[in-house]
Amino acid sequence: MKNGLCFSVVIPAYNAETFICKALDSVSRQTFNNYEIVVIDDGSTDNTANNIIKWSHEHPGVNLHFVKQENRGVACARNAGIKKSIGNYVAFLDADDIWMPNKLKNVQIFLDQHPSADLVCHDEWAETKDKINPYRINSGPYVKYRDFLFKRNCLLTSATVVKRDNLLNAGGFSEDMKLVDGAEDYDLWMRLLKNGCRIKYLHEILSIYRIHGNGLTSKTEKYYNAGLHVLNSHFHEWRPKTFYYFCVMKLRRATMLRGAAKILIKSGKTSNGYKYLIKSLIENPFSWKAWAYFFGALKIINK
Repeated sequence: MKNGLCFSVVIPAYNAETFICKALDSVSRQTFNNYEIVVIDDGSTDNTANNIIKWSHEHPGVNLHFVKQENRGVACARNAGIKKSIGNYVAFLDADDIWMPNKLKNVQIFLDQHPSADLVCHDEWAETKDKINPYRINSGPYVKYRDFLFKRNCLLTSATVVKRDNLLNAGGFSEDMKLVDGAEDYDLWMRLLKNGCRIKYLHEILSIYRIHGNGLTSKTEKYYNAGLHVLNSHFHEWRPKTFYYFCVMKLRRATMLRGAAKILIKSGKTSNGYKYLIKSLIENPFSWKAWAYFFGALKIINK
Protein backbone atom coordinates (compact mmCIF):
# COMPACT_ATOMS: atom_id res chain seq x y z
CA MET A 1 0.00 0.00 0.00
CA LYS A 2 1.28 3.41 -0.99
CA ASN A 3 0.50 5.27 2.23
CA GLY A 4 -0.12 2.40 4.65
CA LEU A 5 -3.85 3.15 4.99
CA CYS A 6 -5.94 0.46 3.33
CA PHE A 7 -9.57 1.64 3.47
CA SER A 8 -11.38 4.96 3.62
CA VAL A 9 -14.97 4.37 4.68
CA VAL A 10 -17.12 7.10 3.10
CA ILE A 11 -20.52 7.64 4.73
CA PRO A 12 -22.91 10.31 3.38
CA ALA A 13 -25.59 11.29 5.88
CA TYR A 14 -28.72 13.39 5.49
CA ASN A 15 -31.26 13.54 8.33
CA ALA A 16 -29.94 10.21 9.54
CA GLU A 17 -30.09 10.79 13.30
CA THR A 18 -31.92 7.47 13.80
CA PHE A 19 -29.37 5.37 11.95
CA ILE A 20 -25.95 7.04 11.80
CA CYS A 21 -24.58 5.79 15.14
CA LYS A 22 -25.50 2.18 14.30
CA ALA A 23 -23.67 2.52 10.98
CA LEU A 24 -20.62 3.96 12.75
CA ASP A 25 -20.78 1.21 15.38
CA SER A 26 -20.70 -1.41 12.63
CA VAL A 27 -17.48 0.12 11.29
CA SER A 28 -15.80 0.52 14.68
CA ARG A 29 -16.46 -3.17 15.40
CA GLN A 30 -14.50 -4.33 12.37
CA THR A 31 -11.96 -7.09 13.00
CA PHE A 32 -9.63 -5.29 10.55
CA ASN A 33 -8.56 -1.87 11.82
CA ASN A 34 -6.50 -0.34 9.02
CA TYR A 35 -9.12 2.21 8.00
CA GLU A 36 -10.38 5.74 8.42
CA ILE A 37 -13.98 6.94 8.47
CA VAL A 38 -15.08 10.02 6.51
CA VAL A 39 -18.62 11.13 7.36
CA ILE A 40 -20.27 13.88 5.33
CA ASP A 41 -23.31 15.56 6.83
CA ASP A 42 -25.14 16.81 3.76
CA GLY A 43 -26.99 19.73 5.32
CA SER A 44 -29.08 17.72 7.79
CA THR A 45 -31.80 19.60 9.67
CA ASP A 46 -32.12 17.07 12.50
CA ASN A 47 -29.56 15.91 15.10
CA THR A 48 -27.37 13.99 12.66
CA ALA A 49 -24.35 16.28 13.12
CA ASN A 50 -24.65 16.32 16.92
CA ASN A 51 -24.93 12.53 17.01
CA ILE A 52 -21.81 12.14 14.86
CA ILE A 53 -19.82 14.53 17.05
CA LYS A 54 -21.01 12.82 20.23
CA TRP A 55 -20.18 9.38 18.80
CA SER A 56 -16.69 10.59 17.83
CA HIS A 57 -16.03 11.87 21.36
CA GLU A 58 -17.16 8.53 22.79
CA HIS A 59 -14.80 6.64 20.43
CA PRO A 60 -11.51 8.61 20.63
CA GLY A 61 -9.53 5.70 19.21
CA VAL A 62 -11.42 5.71 15.90
CA ASN A 63 -9.85 7.64 13.02
CA LEU A 64 -12.92 9.68 12.04
CA HIS A 65 -13.11 12.82 9.87
CA PHE A 66 -16.31 14.82 9.92
CA VAL A 67 -17.30 17.09 7.02
CA LYS A 68 -20.38 19.30 7.16
CA GLN A 69 -21.71 20.90 3.97
CA GLU A 70 -24.85 22.50 2.60
CA ASN A 71 -27.43 20.07 1.24
CA ARG A 72 -26.31 19.16 -2.28
CA GLY A 73 -27.35 15.53 -2.61
CA VAL A 74 -25.74 12.16 -2.00
CA ALA A 75 -23.48 12.33 -5.07
CA CYS A 76 -21.89 15.58 -3.89
CA ALA A 77 -21.57 14.18 -0.37
CA ARG A 78 -19.81 11.04 -1.57
CA ASN A 79 -17.51 13.09 -3.80
CA ALA A 80 -16.58 15.27 -0.82
CA GLY A 81 -15.77 12.10 1.11
CA ILE A 82 -13.63 10.71 -1.71
CA LYS A 83 -11.64 13.97 -1.91
CA LYS A 84 -11.12 14.00 1.85
CA SER A 85 -10.08 10.33 1.97
CA ILE A 86 -6.49 9.09 1.77
CA GLY A 87 -6.93 5.30 1.78
CA ASN A 88 -5.93 3.16 -1.17
CA TYR A 89 -9.50 1.84 -1.38
CA VAL A 90 -12.79 3.64 -0.78
CA ALA A 91 -15.50 1.56 0.88
CA PHE A 92 -18.98 3.06 0.60
CA LEU A 93 -21.53 2.77 3.38
CA ASP A 94 -24.91 4.50 3.46
CA ALA A 95 -25.89 5.95 6.83
CA ASP A 96 -28.83 3.58 7.26
CA ASP A 97 -26.96 0.39 6.36
CA ILE A 98 -24.81 -1.86 8.53
CA TRP A 99 -21.65 -3.90 7.99
CA MET A 100 -20.84 -7.30 9.44
CA PRO A 101 -17.77 -7.26 11.75
CA ASN A 102 -15.63 -9.22 9.28
CA LYS A 103 -16.51 -7.05 6.24
CA LEU A 104 -13.18 -5.22 5.80
CA LYS A 105 -11.06 -8.21 6.82
CA ASN A 106 -12.70 -10.53 4.30
CA VAL A 107 -12.54 -7.93 1.54
CA GLN A 108 -8.87 -7.32 2.28
CA ILE A 109 -8.13 -11.07 2.12
CA PHE A 110 -10.07 -11.28 -1.15
CA LEU A 111 -8.07 -8.36 -2.59
CA ASP A 112 -4.83 -10.11 -1.66
CA GLN A 113 -6.09 -13.19 -3.51
CA HIS A 114 -7.16 -11.11 -6.54
CA PRO A 115 -4.50 -8.37 -6.90
CA SER A 116 -5.79 -7.35 -10.35
CA ALA A 117 -9.19 -6.29 -8.96
CA ASP A 118 -9.98 -2.57 -8.98
CA LEU A 119 -13.46 -3.02 -7.52
CA VAL A 120 -14.90 -5.66 -5.20
CA CYS A 121 -18.58 -6.11 -4.40
CA HIS A 122 -20.02 -8.65 -1.98
CA ASP A 123 -23.56 -9.85 -1.25
CA GLU A 124 -26.01 -8.21 1.15
CA TRP A 125 -28.85 -9.11 3.46
CA ALA A 126 -31.93 -6.97 2.74
CA GLU A 127 -33.99 -6.11 5.78
CA THR A 128 -37.26 -4.17 6.00
CA LYS A 129 -38.04 -1.82 8.86
CA ASP A 130 -40.16 -4.42 10.63
CA LYS A 131 -37.60 -7.16 9.78
CA ILE A 132 -40.30 -9.27 8.11
CA ASN A 133 -39.25 -11.52 5.19
CA PRO A 134 -35.57 -10.53 4.90
CA TYR A 135 -33.81 -11.84 1.82
CA ARG A 136 -30.40 -12.11 0.22
CA ILE A 137 -29.25 -9.78 -2.55
CA ASN A 138 -26.54 -11.33 -4.70
CA SER A 139 -24.06 -9.08 -6.42
CA GLY A 140 -22.92 -9.75 -9.97
CA PRO A 141 -22.47 -11.46 -12.30
CA TYR A 142 -21.58 -8.86 -14.94
CA VAL A 143 -18.09 -7.40 -15.37
CA LYS A 144 -18.37 -5.72 -18.79
CA TYR A 145 -19.63 -2.27 -19.69
CA ARG A 146 -22.02 -3.56 -22.35
CA ASP A 147 -23.72 -5.89 -19.85
CA PHE A 148 -24.28 -3.06 -17.37
CA LEU A 149 -25.75 -0.97 -20.19
CA PHE A 150 -27.92 -3.56 -21.91
CA LYS A 151 -28.78 -5.88 -19.00
CA ARG A 152 -28.68 -4.26 -15.55
CA ASN A 153 -26.70 -2.73 -12.73
CA CYS A 154 -25.51 -5.53 -10.43
CA LEU A 155 -23.39 -3.61 -7.90
CA LEU A 156 -24.61 -2.71 -4.42
CA THR A 157 -23.25 0.62 -3.18
CA SER A 158 -22.84 -0.22 0.53
CA ALA A 159 -21.19 -3.49 -0.54
CA THR A 160 -18.72 -1.91 -2.97
CA VAL A 161 -15.03 -1.16 -2.43
CA VAL A 162 -13.11 0.68 -5.17
CA LYS A 163 -9.53 1.79 -5.68
CA ARG A 164 -9.45 5.50 -4.89
CA ASP A 165 -7.30 6.28 -7.95
CA ASN A 166 -9.94 4.72 -10.21
CA LEU A 167 -12.64 6.89 -8.66
CA LEU A 168 -10.59 10.04 -9.14
CA ASN A 169 -9.71 9.14 -12.73
CA ALA A 170 -13.40 8.57 -13.50
CA GLY A 171 -14.35 11.94 -12.01
CA GLY A 172 -16.33 10.54 -9.09
CA PHE A 173 -20.11 10.52 -8.97
CA SER A 174 -22.03 12.65 -11.45
CA GLU A 175 -23.62 15.66 -9.79
CA ASP A 176 -26.15 16.06 -12.59
CA MET A 177 -29.47 16.83 -10.89
CA LYS A 178 -31.22 14.36 -13.21
CA LEU A 179 -29.30 11.58 -11.48
CA VAL A 180 -29.09 12.80 -7.88
CA ASP A 181 -30.45 10.33 -5.30
CA GLY A 182 -31.43 7.94 -8.06
CA ALA A 183 -28.85 6.52 -10.44
CA GLU A 184 -25.58 8.35 -9.80
CA ASP A 185 -24.01 5.08 -8.63
CA TYR A 186 -25.13 3.18 -11.76
CA ASP A 187 -23.63 5.91 -13.94
CA LEU A 188 -20.33 5.79 -12.04
CA TRP A 189 -19.99 2.02 -12.33
CA MET A 190 -20.38 2.26 -16.10
CA ARG A 191 -17.85 5.09 -16.38
CA LEU A 192 -15.41 3.06 -14.29
CA LEU A 193 -15.87 0.10 -16.63
CA LYS A 194 -15.31 2.30 -19.68
CA ASN A 195 -12.01 3.33 -18.10
CA GLY A 196 -10.93 -0.31 -17.77
CA CYS A 197 -11.97 -0.98 -14.15
CA ARG A 198 -11.75 -4.69 -13.30
CA ILE A 199 -14.58 -6.07 -11.13
CA LYS A 200 -14.56 -9.10 -8.85
CA TYR A 201 -17.47 -10.46 -6.80
CA LEU A 202 -17.17 -11.86 -3.29
CA HIS A 203 -20.20 -14.04 -2.63
CA GLU A 204 -20.39 -13.60 1.11
CA ILE A 205 -23.04 -11.62 2.98
CA LEU A 206 -21.04 -8.85 4.65
CA SER A 207 -23.61 -6.07 5.07
CA ILE A 208 -27.27 -5.37 5.78
CA TYR A 209 -29.20 -3.17 3.37
CA ARG A 210 -32.10 -1.62 5.23
CA ILE A 211 -35.30 -0.95 3.27
CA HIS A 212 -37.61 1.71 4.66
CA GLY A 213 -41.29 1.16 3.99
CA ASN A 214 -42.21 4.47 2.38
CA GLY A 215 -38.86 5.36 0.86
CA LEU A 216 -38.86 3.03 -2.12
CA THR A 217 -42.43 3.78 -3.14
CA SER A 218 -42.18 7.55 -2.81
CA LYS A 219 -38.98 7.68 -4.84
CA THR A 220 -39.88 5.08 -7.47
CA GLU A 221 -40.59 7.49 -10.32
CA LYS A 222 -37.56 9.62 -9.56
CA TYR A 223 -35.32 6.57 -9.31
CA TYR A 224 -36.48 4.99 -12.57
CA ASN A 225 -36.46 8.27 -14.47
CA ALA A 226 -32.86 8.76 -13.35
CA GLY A 227 -32.03 5.24 -14.51
CA LEU A 228 -33.57 5.91 -17.92
CA HIS A 229 -31.51 9.09 -18.18
CA VAL A 230 -28.35 7.05 -17.51
CA LEU A 231 -29.29 4.49 -20.15
CA ASN A 232 -30.07 7.12 -22.77
CA SER A 233 -26.93 9.17 -22.12
CA HIS A 234 -24.63 6.14 -22.27
CA PHE A 235 -26.39 4.70 -25.31
CA HIS A 236 -25.93 8.06 -27.03
CA GLU A 237 -22.18 7.40 -26.91
CA TRP A 238 -22.43 3.69 -27.76
CA ARG A 239 -20.78 2.48 -30.95
CA PRO A 240 -21.67 0.80 -33.26
CA LYS A 241 -25.30 1.96 -33.32
CA THR A 242 -26.67 -0.89 -35.36
CA PHE A 243 -30.33 -1.86 -35.63
CA TYR A 244 -29.61 -4.76 -33.28
CA TYR A 245 -28.41 -2.47 -30.49
CA PHE A 246 -31.35 -0.11 -30.98
CA CYS A 247 -33.66 -3.10 -30.42
CA VAL A 248 -31.70 -4.32 -27.39
CA MET A 249 -31.87 -0.86 -25.82
CA LYS A 250 -35.62 -0.66 -26.41
CA LEU A 251 -36.01 -3.97 -24.56
CA ARG A 252 -33.82 -2.66 -21.74
CA ARG A 253 -35.91 0.50 -21.37
CA ALA A 254 -39.13 -1.51 -21.55
CA THR A 255 -37.98 -3.79 -18.73
CA MET A 256 -37.03 -0.81 -16.56
CA LEU A 257 -40.37 0.93 -17.18
CA ARG A 258 -42.26 -2.26 -16.38
CA GLY A 259 -40.31 -2.56 -13.13
CA ALA A 260 -41.38 0.95 -12.12
CA ALA A 261 -45.00 0.16 -13.02
CA LYS A 262 -44.99 -3.02 -10.94
CA ILE A 263 -43.78 -1.19 -7.81
CA LEU A 264 -46.26 1.68 -8.28
CA ILE A 265 -49.23 -0.62 -8.83
CA LYS A 266 -48.27 -2.81 -5.88
CA SER A 267 -48.09 0.29 -3.66
CA GLY A 268 -51.55 1.47 -4.73
CA LYS A 269 -50.44 4.14 -7.20
CA THR A 270 -52.26 2.36 -10.01
CA SER A 271 -52.78 5.36 -12.31
CA ASN A 272 -49.08 6.25 -12.20
CA GLY A 273 -48.13 2.63 -12.76
CA TYR A 274 -50.52 2.45 -15.71
CA LYS A 275 -48.67 5.33 -17.39
CA TYR A 276 -45.36 3.52 -17.04
CA LEU A 277 -46.92 0.34 -18.47
CA ILE A 278 -48.02 2.27 -21.55
CA LYS A 279 -44.48 3.59 -21.99
CA SER A 280 -43.13 0.06 -21.55
CA LEU A 281 -45.48 -1.34 -24.20
CA ILE A 282 -44.47 1.42 -26.62
CA GLU A 283 -40.87 0.24 -26.23
CA ASN A 284 -41.77 -3.45 -26.41
CA PRO A 285 -45.36 -4.27 -27.49
CA PHE A 286 -44.60 -8.02 -27.42
CA SER A 287 -44.09 -8.32 -23.65
CA TRP A 288 -46.79 -10.60 -22.20
CA LYS A 289 -45.82 -9.53 -18.68
CA ALA A 290 -46.47 -5.87 -19.51
CA TRP A 291 -49.82 -6.73 -21.09
CA ALA A 292 -50.81 -8.77 -18.02
CA TYR A 293 -50.00 -5.86 -15.71
CA PHE A 294 -51.72 -3.50 -18.16
CA PHE A 295 -55.09 -5.27 -18.09
CA GLY A 296 -54.80 -5.86 -14.35
CA ALA A 297 -54.24 -2.15 -13.73
CA LEU A 298 -57.06 -1.25 -16.12
CA LYS A 299 -59.52 -3.34 -14.09
CA ILE A 300 -58.46 -1.59 -10.88
CA ILE A 301 -58.78 1.89 -12.44
CA ASN A 302 -62.26 1.13 -13.85
CA LYS A 303 -63.67 -0.15 -10.55
